[in-house]
Amino acid sequence: MERTVPTQIQPVIDSYQTALNHLGIQGFWYQGIANNSYHDLSQPSGGGLFSLTGFKHNRGVICSSDFVHQLYNTYAAHFFRLDPNFVPALELSGPYCYQFDLQPQAAKTQRLFQQHGYSHILSWPVVIADTPHWQGRFTLLSSKAIEVQQYEQLTPLLQRMQMELLFYGRDYVNPFRQQKLFNPVSLKVLQMTADGLHNREISDQLHITIRGVEYHLESLRTKLAAKNRANLIHQAHRLELI
Repeated sequence: MERTVPTQIQPVIDSYQTALNHLGIQGFWYQGIANNSYHDLSQPSGGGLFSLTGFKHNRGVICSSDFVHQLYNTYAAHFFRLDPNFVPALELSGPYCYQFDLQPQAAKTQRLFQQHGYSHILSWPVVIADTPHWQGRFTLLSSKAIEVQQYEQLTPLLQRMQMELLFYGRDYVNPFRQQKLFNPVSLKVLQMTADGLHNREISDQLHITIRGVEYHLESLRTKLAAKNRANLIHQAHRLELI
C-alpha cells in the first residue's frame, strides 16, 4: 500500500516558504536518514541494513511542492544510483553542497536539476535530539549559490521546521519504517510479539503458518542484529518500529 503524506504537513511547509525564499531556497525535499546509511553504502561489499535499492523505494519523503515531488521521483528512479553526490550527502556531520564537476555522471544529474530551474543543491542534516539512530535531512534547491552568511539563518529555521514536520509526520519519515526495508507482515508479527502473543496466537490471527511466523521473526532478528526475542523487541523500540 502506498504511504501518503500526513495532511497536516502542507500547512507547515507553506508557513515557512516565505522565509526560505528570502534565503534563496526555492524548494526542498525532506527525509529521515539513518546514521549508519553512509557506512552501509560506502562499503563495497554491502551487507548493511540500507542499500541503494532501499533508497530507490523510499516513500517517506516530504516535498515542498508537486513540482519538487516530480523532480524527486525522477531523480530516485533514474539518476541517484550513479550520482557521485548521493553517498557523500548521506554523511550527516554537516551540510554538503552537490558538486557537478566530479565525473561525467554528475553532469547528467546537473542537467536534471537545471531543467527544473535549480543550479545549486545543498544537503542539510538536522539532528533529532531524542534519537541517536537517525536524523532529518533537507535537500535544499536553489537557482543561485547559497552564501555562507545565510547558513547562520538557515540552521535555526530548519530546526524549527523539522520539529513541526516531525510532530505530524515522524512515523512517515522514520527511515527504519520504510515499506521496502521490512515486510509489512513482518512488522505486524513484530508488533504482536511485543504485545506478548505467542507464535501460535500470531499464526491464528494473521492466518499464516507457525513456520511463517518463525521466518518473519528470524528475518527481523537478522536485520536488527538481535540476539533473541527480548532483544528484538528492545531493538524495535529503539528504532521506533513499535
